[in-house]
Amino acid sequence: MTSHKQTVRTLTLVFGLFGLSAPATAGRIVSAPADMPHAPEGFGGWNLDNVSIEVPDGSFDPATGAYAVGKAGLYYGDVSNEDGVVTGTVVGKSWPVGEPPGIKVVNDDLDVNNDKPTNCLMTTSYLAGSYLDAKAPVQTICSSGFQTHKRFKVNMSPDSIGSAIDLVFNVVPDKDSRDYQVFQKINNYTDVRLEGFTIQIGVGTGDSFQAAGDAFVTAKGDPPLGLSTPDAIFDADQRATFSHGLFGPADNHFPEDGFFDDTPAGFMTEIVEYTKGGGVGDTFRSTGTLGSNYNQVPPETGPAAQFGPWLPSTWTPRGVFFDDDGDPETDPSLLAFWAETAEGSGEYAWLKGNNDGFAAASDEELAAWGADEAYDVDVIEDLLNLGLNYVVTVGTVDESWPTWDAKSAQATFTVRIVPTEDTSGIGEPGYVTNLPDDLGGGDDTGSPDTGTPDTDAPTDTDDVADTGEQDDKECGCAASGGAAGAGLPVLFLLAMAARRRRE
Repeated sequence: MTSHKQTVRTLTLVFGLFGLSAPATAGRIVSAPADMPHAPEGFGGWNLDNVSIEVPDGSFDPATGAYAVGKAGLYYGDVSNEDGVVTGTVVGKSWPVGEPPGIKVVNDDLDVNNDKPTNCLMTTSYLAGSYLDAKAPVQTICSSGFQTHKRFKVNMSPDSIGSAIDLVFNVVPDKDSRDYQVFQKINNYTDVRLEGFTIQIGVGTGDSFQAAGDAFVTAKGDPPLGLSTPDAIFDADQRATFSHGLFGPADNHFPEDGFFDDTPAGFMTEIVEYTKGGGVGDTFRSTGTLGSNYNQVPPETGPAAQFGPWLPSTWTPRGVFFDDDGDPETDPSLLAFWAETAEGSGEYAWLKGNNDGFAAASDEELAAWGADEAYDVDVIEDLLNLGLNYVVTVGTVDESWPTWDAKSAQATFTVRIVPTEDTSGIGEPGYVTNLPDDLGGGDDTGSPDTGTPDTDAPTDTDDVADTGEQDDKECGCAASGGAAGAGLPVLFLLAMAARRRRE
Protein backbone atom coordinates (compact mmCIF):
# COMPACT_ATOMS: atom_id res chain seq x y z
CA MET A 1 0.00 0.00 0.00
CA THR A 2 1.13 3.58 -0.50
CA SER A 3 2.14 5.77 2.38
CA HIS A 4 -0.96 7.87 1.71
CA LYS A 5 -3.18 4.81 2.13
CA GLN A 6 -1.39 3.88 5.32
CA THR A 7 -2.13 7.36 6.67
CA VAL A 8 -5.79 7.23 5.68
CA ARG A 9 -6.15 3.76 7.17
CA THR A 10 -4.67 4.85 10.47
CA LEU A 11 -6.93 7.88 10.73
CA THR A 12 -9.97 5.78 9.91
CA LEU A 13 -9.33 3.31 12.70
CA VAL A 14 -8.11 5.80 15.30
CA PHE A 15 -10.90 8.31 14.93
CA GLY A 16 -13.68 5.98 13.76
CA LEU A 17 -15.81 6.24 10.67
CA PHE A 18 -18.31 8.71 12.13
CA GLY A 19 -16.12 11.60 13.19
CA LEU A 20 -12.85 12.73 14.67
CA SER A 21 -13.71 11.98 18.28
CA ALA A 22 -15.44 9.02 19.86
CA PRO A 23 -18.65 9.75 21.78
CA ALA A 24 -18.69 9.41 25.55
CA THR A 25 -20.99 6.40 25.19
CA ALA A 26 -20.74 4.24 22.10
CA GLY A 27 -21.41 0.55 21.45
CA ARG A 28 -20.24 -2.92 20.53
CA ILE A 29 -21.69 -6.21 19.35
CA VAL A 30 -22.13 -8.75 22.15
CA SER A 31 -19.40 -11.38 22.41
CA ALA A 32 -19.70 -13.81 25.33
CA PRO A 33 -18.56 -17.36 26.11
CA ALA A 34 -20.94 -20.20 25.24
CA ASP A 35 -21.88 -22.81 27.84
CA MET A 36 -19.45 -25.48 26.68
CA PRO A 37 -16.41 -27.13 28.35
CA HIS A 38 -14.10 -25.22 26.04
CA ALA A 39 -16.18 -21.99 26.58
CA PRO A 40 -15.81 -20.57 23.05
CA GLU A 41 -15.92 -16.77 22.86
CA GLY A 42 -18.13 -14.94 20.40
CA PHE A 43 -21.54 -16.34 21.33
CA GLY A 44 -24.59 -14.13 21.86
CA GLY A 45 -23.86 -11.52 19.23
CA TRP A 46 -25.89 -13.21 16.50
CA ASN A 47 -29.53 -12.86 17.51
CA LEU A 48 -31.35 -16.14 16.85
CA ASP A 49 -34.96 -14.97 17.19
CA ASN A 50 -35.57 -15.51 13.46
CA VAL A 51 -33.11 -18.42 13.13
CA SER A 52 -33.52 -22.15 13.67
CA ILE A 53 -30.19 -23.85 14.35
CA GLU A 54 -30.52 -27.40 13.03
CA VAL A 55 -28.13 -30.12 14.23
CA PRO A 56 -29.00 -33.45 12.54
CA ASP A 57 -28.95 -36.25 15.15
CA GLY A 58 -27.85 -33.69 17.76
CA SER A 59 -29.07 -30.68 19.71
CA PHE A 60 -28.48 -26.96 20.24
CA ASP A 61 -29.57 -24.61 23.02
CA PRO A 62 -30.04 -21.08 21.59
CA ALA A 63 -30.03 -19.57 25.08
CA THR A 64 -26.63 -20.89 26.17
CA GLY A 65 -24.89 -22.14 23.03
CA ALA A 66 -24.56 -25.67 24.41
CA TYR A 67 -24.78 -28.33 21.70
CA ALA A 68 -24.21 -31.95 20.78
CA VAL A 69 -23.47 -32.88 17.18
CA GLY A 70 -24.40 -36.06 15.37
CA LYS A 71 -21.97 -38.50 13.82
CA ALA A 72 -21.61 -36.41 10.67
CA GLY A 73 -20.86 -33.23 12.64
CA LEU A 74 -23.35 -31.18 10.62
CA TYR A 75 -25.24 -28.05 11.65
CA TYR A 76 -26.79 -25.07 9.90
CA GLY A 77 -28.98 -22.07 10.64
CA ASP A 78 -32.24 -21.51 8.73
CA VAL A 79 -33.09 -17.79 8.63
CA SER A 80 -36.80 -17.03 8.24
CA ASN A 81 -38.75 -13.96 7.16
CA GLU A 82 -41.78 -12.53 8.94
CA ASP A 83 -44.00 -15.22 7.40
CA GLY A 84 -41.84 -18.02 8.76
CA VAL A 85 -40.44 -18.84 5.30
CA VAL A 86 -36.76 -19.78 5.13
CA THR A 87 -35.02 -17.25 2.90
CA GLY A 88 -31.43 -18.23 3.65
CA THR A 89 -29.28 -20.80 5.39
CA VAL A 90 -26.08 -19.98 7.28
CA VAL A 91 -23.47 -22.72 6.85
CA GLY A 92 -20.18 -23.04 8.70
CA LYS A 93 -17.49 -25.68 8.84
CA SER A 94 -18.67 -29.03 10.17
CA TRP A 95 -17.42 -30.39 13.51
CA PRO A 96 -14.55 -30.74 14.47
CA VAL A 97 -13.39 -27.84 12.27
CA GLY A 98 -16.35 -25.70 13.31
CA GLU A 99 -19.33 -25.71 15.63
CA PRO A 100 -22.82 -24.23 16.02
CA PRO A 101 -24.24 -21.71 15.59
CA GLY A 102 -22.07 -20.70 12.59
CA ILE A 103 -21.47 -16.96 13.20
CA LYS A 104 -19.45 -15.47 16.03
CA VAL A 105 -18.31 -12.00 17.07
CA VAL A 106 -14.68 -11.20 17.88
CA ASN A 107 -13.91 -8.04 19.85
CA ASP A 108 -10.45 -6.62 20.56
CA ASP A 109 -8.19 -8.80 18.44
CA LEU A 110 -5.10 -6.63 18.74
CA ASP A 111 -2.99 -8.87 16.51
CA VAL A 112 -4.50 -7.67 13.24
CA ASN A 113 -2.01 -6.05 10.89
CA ASN A 114 -2.03 -2.86 8.84
CA ASP A 115 -4.48 -1.03 11.10
CA LYS A 116 -7.46 -3.09 10.04
CA PRO A 117 -10.44 -3.33 12.44
CA THR A 118 -9.64 -5.17 15.65
CA ASN A 119 -13.19 -6.58 15.64
CA CYS A 120 -14.95 -8.86 13.18
CA LEU A 121 -17.95 -11.02 12.31
CA MET A 122 -16.84 -14.45 11.15
CA THR A 123 -17.65 -18.14 11.24
CA THR A 124 -17.25 -20.42 14.27
CA SER A 125 -14.15 -22.29 13.13
CA TYR A 126 -10.94 -23.58 14.74
CA LEU A 127 -7.29 -23.70 13.72
CA ALA A 128 -5.67 -26.74 12.10
CA GLY A 129 -3.94 -28.85 14.74
CA SER A 130 -6.28 -27.42 17.39
CA TYR A 131 -9.70 -28.49 16.13
CA LEU A 132 -12.51 -29.36 18.51
CA ASP A 133 -11.33 -32.96 18.84
CA ALA A 134 -7.98 -31.71 20.22
CA LYS A 135 -7.23 -31.42 23.94
CA ALA A 136 -7.14 -27.62 23.77
CA PRO A 137 -9.15 -26.23 20.81
CA VAL A 138 -8.04 -22.84 19.47
CA GLN A 139 -10.57 -20.60 17.73
CA THR A 140 -9.94 -18.83 14.47
CA ILE A 141 -10.04 -15.05 15.02
CA CYS A 142 -9.85 -11.88 12.92
CA SER A 143 -6.07 -12.00 12.58
CA SER A 144 -5.82 -15.71 11.73
CA GLY A 145 -3.95 -16.41 8.53
CA PHE A 146 -4.34 -18.00 5.13
CA GLN A 147 -6.84 -20.87 4.77
CA THR A 148 -8.24 -20.72 8.30
CA HIS A 149 -11.94 -20.80 7.33
CA LYS A 150 -12.97 -17.34 8.49
CA ARG A 151 -15.97 -16.79 6.22
CA PHE A 152 -19.50 -17.80 7.07
CA LYS A 153 -21.67 -18.75 4.10
CA VAL A 154 -25.20 -17.55 3.52
CA ASN A 155 -26.95 -19.79 1.01
CA MET A 156 -29.67 -17.61 -0.50
CA SER A 157 -32.80 -19.73 -1.01
CA PRO A 158 -35.42 -19.45 -3.79
CA ASP A 159 -37.67 -17.64 -1.31
CA SER A 160 -35.10 -14.86 -0.92
CA ILE A 161 -36.11 -13.60 -4.37
CA GLY A 162 -38.58 -10.80 -3.75
CA SER A 163 -37.86 -11.02 -0.02
CA ALA A 164 -34.69 -10.69 2.06
CA ILE A 165 -32.38 -12.49 4.46
CA ASP A 166 -32.22 -10.63 7.77
CA LEU A 167 -29.23 -11.34 10.04
CA VAL A 168 -29.83 -9.66 13.40
CA PHE A 169 -27.12 -8.79 15.94
CA ASN A 170 -27.22 -7.75 19.60
CA VAL A 171 -25.43 -4.57 20.67
CA VAL A 172 -24.74 -2.99 24.06
CA PRO A 173 -23.34 0.38 25.17
CA ASP A 174 -19.56 0.66 25.31
CA LYS A 175 -16.95 3.35 25.72
CA ASP A 176 -15.97 3.60 22.04
CA SER A 177 -17.37 3.21 18.56
CA ARG A 178 -16.26 0.00 16.89
CA ASP A 179 -15.56 -1.11 13.33
CA TYR A 180 -16.20 -4.77 12.44
CA GLN A 181 -14.72 -6.43 9.38
CA VAL A 182 -17.26 -8.89 7.97
CA PHE A 183 -15.95 -12.24 6.66
CA GLN A 184 -18.85 -13.52 4.58
CA LYS A 185 -19.99 -15.24 1.41
CA ILE A 186 -23.38 -15.10 -0.26
CA ASN A 187 -24.11 -18.14 -2.41
CA ASN A 188 -26.66 -18.53 -5.18
CA TYR A 189 -29.10 -21.30 -4.23
CA THR A 190 -32.06 -19.26 -5.52
CA ASP A 191 -32.65 -21.51 -8.59
CA VAL A 192 -32.31 -18.45 -10.89
CA ARG A 193 -29.48 -16.42 -12.32
CA LEU A 194 -28.58 -13.26 -10.40
CA GLU A 195 -27.24 -9.96 -11.64
CA GLY A 196 -26.09 -8.67 -8.28
CA PHE A 197 -26.93 -8.03 -4.64
CA THR A 198 -27.71 -5.38 -2.06
CA ILE A 199 -26.58 -5.37 1.58
CA GLN A 200 -28.36 -2.92 3.89
CA ILE A 201 -27.86 -2.12 7.55
CA GLY A 202 -30.68 -0.96 9.75
CA VAL A 203 -33.08 -2.13 12.45
CA GLY A 204 -36.03 -4.52 12.51
CA THR A 205 -36.88 -7.46 10.26
CA GLY A 206 -39.37 -8.20 7.51
CA ASP A 207 -41.83 -5.40 6.79
CA SER A 208 -40.64 -3.63 9.95
CA PHE A 209 -37.09 -3.25 8.65
CA GLN A 210 -35.81 0.32 8.38
CA ALA A 211 -32.50 1.25 6.84
CA ALA A 212 -30.28 3.09 9.31
CA GLY A 213 -30.65 6.40 7.52
CA ASP A 214 -34.42 6.24 8.03
CA ALA A 215 -34.43 4.63 11.48
CA PHE A 216 -32.20 7.30 13.03
CA VAL A 217 -33.64 10.42 11.43
CA THR A 218 -33.44 12.26 14.76
CA ALA A 219 -29.75 11.47 15.24
CA LYS A 220 -27.37 14.41 15.33
CA GLY A 221 -25.05 13.99 12.40
CA ASP A 222 -24.82 10.58 10.73
CA PRO A 223 -26.70 7.62 12.27
CA PRO A 224 -24.81 5.52 14.85
CA LEU A 225 -24.75 2.57 12.47
CA GLY A 226 -23.21 2.21 9.04
CA LEU A 227 -21.52 0.23 6.27
CA SER A 228 -18.31 1.09 4.46
CA THR A 229 -15.66 -0.39 2.18
CA PRO A 230 -12.59 1.70 3.11
CA ASP A 231 -10.13 2.19 0.25
CA ALA A 232 -7.30 1.73 2.73
CA ILE A 233 -8.44 -1.86 3.40
CA PHE A 234 -10.13 -3.09 0.20
CA ASP A 235 -9.28 -2.30 -3.39
CA ALA A 236 -12.21 -1.77 -5.75
CA ASP A 237 -11.86 -5.28 -7.21
CA GLN A 238 -11.77 -6.99 -3.79
CA ARG A 239 -15.18 -6.14 -2.37
CA ALA A 240 -17.39 -8.70 -4.11
CA THR A 241 -15.48 -11.50 -5.84
CA PHE A 242 -15.68 -15.10 -6.88
CA SER A 243 -12.82 -17.52 -6.19
CA HIS A 244 -9.40 -16.00 -6.82
CA GLY A 245 -8.16 -19.45 -7.80
CA LEU A 246 -10.72 -19.46 -10.62
CA PHE A 247 -10.44 -15.79 -11.63
CA GLY A 248 -7.45 -13.65 -10.67
CA PRO A 249 -3.77 -12.97 -11.23
CA ALA A 250 -0.94 -14.97 -9.70
CA ASP A 251 0.31 -13.55 -6.41
CA ASN A 252 2.07 -14.61 -3.21
CA HIS A 253 -0.69 -17.09 -2.35
CA PHE A 254 -1.59 -18.25 -5.86
CA PRO A 255 1.47 -19.23 -7.91
CA GLU A 256 -0.50 -19.31 -11.18
CA ASP A 257 -3.21 -17.21 -12.76
CA GLY A 258 -6.81 -18.22 -12.16
CA PHE A 259 -8.04 -21.32 -13.95
CA PHE A 260 -10.56 -19.42 -16.08
CA ASP A 261 -9.03 -15.93 -16.21
CA ASP A 262 -6.30 -13.74 -14.74
CA THR A 263 -8.90 -11.00 -14.23
CA PRO A 264 -10.99 -11.08 -11.03
CA ALA A 265 -14.64 -12.05 -11.38
CA GLY A 266 -17.43 -10.50 -9.39
CA PHE A 267 -18.85 -7.02 -9.10
CA MET A 268 -17.90 -3.42 -8.77
CA THR A 269 -19.74 -1.96 -5.80
CA GLU A 270 -20.85 1.29 -4.26
CA ILE A 271 -21.84 2.60 -0.86
CA VAL A 272 -25.00 4.70 -0.82
CA GLU A 273 -23.60 7.34 1.50
CA TYR A 274 -25.21 9.37 4.23
CA THR A 275 -25.65 13.07 3.52
CA LYS A 276 -22.26 13.97 4.99
CA GLY A 277 -20.53 11.47 2.74
CA GLY A 278 -17.19 10.19 3.89
CA GLY A 279 -17.72 6.72 2.39
CA VAL A 280 -20.20 5.63 5.07
CA GLY A 281 -23.84 4.77 4.44
CA ASP A 282 -26.52 2.18 5.02
CA THR A 283 -26.40 0.42 1.64
CA PHE A 284 -23.62 -1.62 -0.02
CA ARG A 285 -24.58 -2.86 -3.48
CA SER A 286 -23.22 -4.21 -6.71
CA THR A 287 -23.02 -2.14 -9.87
CA GLY A 288 -21.25 -3.56 -12.93
CA THR A 289 -19.19 -6.73 -13.23
CA LEU A 290 -15.40 -6.78 -12.88
CA GLY A 291 -14.82 -7.60 -16.54
CA SER A 292 -13.58 -11.19 -16.34
CA ASN A 293 -14.66 -13.93 -18.74
CA TYR A 294 -17.08 -15.44 -16.17
CA ASN A 295 -19.95 -14.60 -18.53
CA GLN A 296 -18.43 -16.34 -21.55
CA VAL A 297 -16.06 -19.30 -21.34
CA PRO A 298 -14.07 -19.83 -23.52
CA PRO A 299 -13.93 -16.07 -24.16
CA GLU A 300 -15.24 -14.86 -27.55
CA THR A 301 -16.05 -18.34 -28.84
CA GLY A 302 -17.97 -19.91 -25.95
CA PRO A 303 -21.77 -19.91 -25.74
CA ALA A 304 -23.35 -16.88 -24.07
CA ALA A 305 -25.06 -19.27 -21.67
CA GLN A 306 -21.97 -21.35 -20.90
CA PHE A 307 -21.75 -19.71 -17.50
CA GLY A 308 -23.50 -16.41 -18.21
CA PRO A 309 -24.68 -14.17 -15.33
CA TRP A 310 -24.20 -15.45 -11.76
CA LEU A 311 -25.07 -19.15 -11.88
CA PRO A 312 -27.57 -20.89 -9.59
CA SER A 313 -26.67 -24.16 -7.89
CA THR A 314 -29.01 -26.13 -10.16
CA TRP A 315 -26.76 -25.27 -13.13
CA THR A 316 -23.34 -25.74 -11.54
CA PRO A 317 -20.84 -27.04 -14.11
CA ARG A 318 -18.77 -30.18 -13.48
CA GLY A 319 -15.02 -30.29 -13.22
CA VAL A 320 -12.19 -32.78 -12.91
CA PHE A 321 -10.26 -32.20 -9.68
CA PHE A 322 -6.87 -33.40 -8.48
CA ASP A 323 -6.17 -33.78 -4.75
CA ASP A 324 -2.54 -32.78 -4.87
CA ASP A 325 -1.79 -32.79 -1.12
CA GLY A 326 -4.08 -35.43 0.38
CA ASP A 327 -5.46 -32.87 2.84
CA PRO A 328 -9.29 -32.87 2.99
CA GLU A 329 -9.28 -29.34 4.45
CA THR A 330 -7.65 -27.76 1.39
CA ASP A 331 -9.24 -27.41 -2.02
CA PRO A 332 -8.11 -29.74 -4.81
CA SER A 333 -6.83 -28.38 -8.11
CA LEU A 334 -9.25 -27.97 -10.99
CA LEU A 335 -7.86 -29.54 -14.18
CA ALA A 336 -10.78 -29.44 -16.63
CA PHE A 337 -14.47 -28.55 -16.90
CA TRP A 338 -17.28 -30.04 -18.98
CA ALA A 339 -18.54 -27.52 -21.54
CA GLU A 340 -19.77 -26.88 -25.05
CA THR A 341 -16.68 -26.23 -27.15
CA ALA A 342 -18.06 -23.24 -29.08
CA GLU A 343 -21.27 -21.30 -29.60
CA GLY A 344 -23.77 -23.48 -31.46
CA SER A 345 -21.34 -26.36 -31.98
CA GLY A 346 -23.39 -28.92 -30.06
CA GLU A 347 -20.10 -30.58 -29.15
CA TYR A 348 -19.07 -31.07 -25.53
CA ALA A 349 -15.67 -31.91 -24.08
CA TRP A 350 -13.52 -31.73 -20.97
CA LEU A 351 -11.80 -28.40 -21.55
CA LYS A 352 -8.68 -27.28 -19.75
CA GLY A 353 -8.23 -23.74 -18.47
CA ASN A 354 -7.10 -20.33 -19.63
CA ASN A 355 -3.39 -21.11 -19.27
CA ASP A 356 -3.90 -24.04 -21.67
CA GLY A 357 -5.94 -22.03 -24.17
CA PHE A 358 -9.13 -23.93 -23.20
CA ALA A 359 -7.88 -26.93 -25.18
CA ALA A 360 -9.70 -30.25 -24.88
CA ALA A 361 -8.06 -32.77 -22.58
CA SER A 362 -6.34 -35.54 -24.54
CA ASP A 363 -7.36 -39.18 -24.55
CA GLU A 364 -4.19 -40.01 -22.63
CA GLU A 365 -4.90 -37.43 -19.94
CA LEU A 366 -8.46 -38.63 -19.45
CA ALA A 367 -7.36 -42.24 -19.23
CA ALA A 368 -4.74 -41.34 -16.62
CA TRP A 369 -7.20 -39.32 -14.56
CA GLY A 370 -9.79 -42.06 -14.63
CA ALA A 371 -7.30 -44.66 -13.41
CA ASP A 372 -6.05 -42.66 -10.41
CA GLU A 373 -8.07 -42.26 -7.21
CA ALA A 374 -6.52 -38.83 -6.61
CA TYR A 375 -8.73 -37.47 -9.42
CA ASP A 376 -12.46 -36.81 -9.04
CA VAL A 377 -15.41 -35.36 -10.89
CA ASP A 378 -17.48 -32.87 -8.90
CA VAL A 379 -19.39 -29.61 -9.30
CA ILE A 380 -17.39 -26.35 -9.36
CA GLU A 381 -19.21 -24.85 -6.39
CA ASP A 382 -17.07 -21.72 -6.18
CA LEU A 383 -18.81 -20.39 -9.30
CA LEU A 384 -21.84 -19.85 -7.02
CA ASN A 385 -20.06 -18.30 -4.04
CA LEU A 386 -19.45 -14.55 -3.88
CA GLY A 387 -17.04 -13.37 -1.19
CA LEU A 388 -17.91 -10.00 0.32
CA ASN A 389 -15.58 -7.58 2.09
CA TYR A 390 -17.08 -4.68 4.02
CA VAL A 391 -17.04 -3.02 7.43
CA VAL A 392 -19.90 -2.50 9.88
CA THR A 393 -19.54 0.41 12.31
CA VAL A 394 -21.48 0.55 15.60
CA GLY A 395 -21.65 4.00 17.18
CA THR A 396 -23.55 5.15 20.24
CA VAL A 397 -25.95 2.52 21.59
CA ASP A 398 -28.52 3.92 24.02
CA GLU A 399 -32.25 4.38 24.57
CA SER A 400 -32.54 6.40 21.35
CA TRP A 401 -32.31 3.21 19.30
CA PRO A 402 -35.70 2.04 17.93
CA THR A 403 -34.87 -1.50 19.12
CA TRP A 404 -33.62 -0.52 22.60
CA ASP A 405 -34.74 -2.89 25.36
CA ALA A 406 -34.60 -1.23 28.77
CA LYS A 407 -34.76 -4.52 30.69
CA SER A 408 -31.67 -6.01 29.05
CA ALA A 409 -30.02 -2.62 28.36
CA GLN A 410 -29.24 -3.62 24.80
CA ALA A 411 -30.51 -3.13 21.25
CA THR A 412 -30.34 -4.92 17.92
CA PHE A 413 -29.39 -4.07 14.35
CA THR A 414 -29.94 -5.98 11.11
CA VAL A 415 -27.74 -6.80 8.14
CA ARG A 416 -30.20 -7.36 5.28
CA ILE A 417 -29.15 -9.40 2.21
CA VAL A 418 -31.19 -8.98 -0.98
CA PRO A 419 -30.31 -10.91 -4.18
CA THR A 420 -31.09 -9.23 -7.50
CA GLU A 421 -32.61 -11.54 -10.11
CA ASP A 422 -31.00 -11.42 -13.54
CA THR A 423 -33.04 -9.81 -16.33
CA SER A 424 -30.86 -10.75 -19.31
CA GLY A 425 -33.05 -13.70 -20.32
CA ILE A 426 -30.01 -15.95 -20.81
CA GLY A 427 -31.23 -19.47 -20.21
CA GLU A 428 -29.96 -22.85 -19.12
CA PRO A 429 -26.41 -23.83 -20.10
CA GLY A 430 -26.22 -26.71 -22.55
CA TYR A 431 -23.97 -28.79 -20.31
CA VAL A 432 -26.85 -29.22 -17.83
CA THR A 433 -28.58 -31.75 -20.08
CA ASN A 434 -25.60 -32.82 -22.19
CA LEU A 435 -23.81 -34.87 -19.56
CA PRO A 436 -20.46 -36.61 -20.00
CA ASP A 437 -20.69 -40.19 -21.29
CA ASP A 438 -20.83 -42.80 -18.53
CA LEU A 439 -21.50 -40.12 -15.91
CA GLY A 440 -25.01 -40.12 -14.47
CA GLY A 441 -26.80 -37.35 -12.63
CA GLY A 442 -26.36 -38.80 -9.13
CA ASP A 443 -24.41 -37.10 -6.35
CA ASP A 444 -21.68 -39.72 -6.60
CA THR A 445 -20.62 -38.36 -9.97
CA GLY A 446 -20.59 -34.66 -9.26
CA SER A 447 -24.20 -33.63 -9.75
CA PRO A 448 -25.30 -30.02 -9.22
CA ASP A 449 -25.66 -29.13 -5.56
CA THR A 450 -29.13 -28.54 -4.18
CA GLY A 451 -27.87 -26.38 -1.35
CA THR A 452 -29.29 -28.58 1.37
CA PRO A 453 -26.76 -28.45 4.20
CA ASP A 454 -26.15 -32.18 4.35
CA THR A 455 -24.84 -32.12 0.78
CA ASP A 456 -23.32 -28.64 0.73
CA ALA A 457 -19.84 -29.32 1.99
CA PRO A 458 -18.42 -25.97 3.10
CA THR A 459 -14.91 -26.13 1.62
CA ASP A 460 -14.29 -22.43 2.03
CA THR A 461 -10.51 -22.28 2.43
CA ASP A 462 -10.71 -18.71 1.34
CA ASP A 463 -8.88 -16.51 3.80
CA VAL A 464 -5.44 -15.12 3.16
CA ALA A 465 -2.78 -13.89 5.53
CA ASP A 466 -3.41 -10.52 7.11
CA THR A 467 -1.10 -8.62 4.77
CA GLY A 468 -3.26 -5.63 3.94
CA GLU A 469 -2.52 -6.19 0.26
CA GLN A 470 -4.97 -8.64 -1.32
CA ASP A 471 -6.80 -9.52 1.89
CA ASP A 472 -9.30 -12.34 2.24
CA LYS A 473 -9.61 -13.33 -1.37
CA GLU A 474 -11.24 -16.56 -2.38
CA CYS A 475 -8.81 -19.43 -2.47
CA GLY A 476 -11.17 -21.49 -4.58
CA CYS A 477 -10.74 -24.91 -6.07
CA ALA A 478 -8.53 -24.10 -8.99
CA ALA A 479 -5.02 -24.29 -10.26
CA SER A 480 -3.67 -24.63 -13.74
CA GLY A 481 -3.67 -28.17 -14.97
CA GLY A 482 -0.58 -28.86 -17.02
CA ALA A 483 0.34 -28.53 -20.67
CA ALA A 484 -2.23 -28.26 -23.41
CA GLY A 485 -3.33 -31.48 -25.06
CA ALA A 486 -5.05 -32.27 -28.33
CA GLY A 487 -7.70 -34.71 -29.40
CA LEU A 488 -11.24 -35.59 -28.38
CA PRO A 489 -11.79 -36.95 -24.86
CA VAL A 490 -12.34 -40.63 -24.22
CA LEU A 491 -14.63 -40.62 -21.17
CA PHE A 492 -12.89 -43.01 -18.81
CA LEU A 493 -14.14 -40.97 -15.87
CA LEU A 494 -16.71 -43.41 -14.52
CA ALA A 495 -14.27 -44.42 -11.80
CA MET A 496 -14.16 -40.89 -10.44
CA ALA A 497 -16.61 -40.99 -7.54
CA ALA A 498 -17.14 -37.59 -5.98
CA ARG A 499 -14.67 -37.89 -3.12
CA ARG A 500 -14.23 -34.14 -3.09
CA ARG A 501 -17.33 -33.56 -0.95
CA ARG A 502 -15.86 -32.98 2.46
CA GLU A 503 -17.43 -31.72 5.61
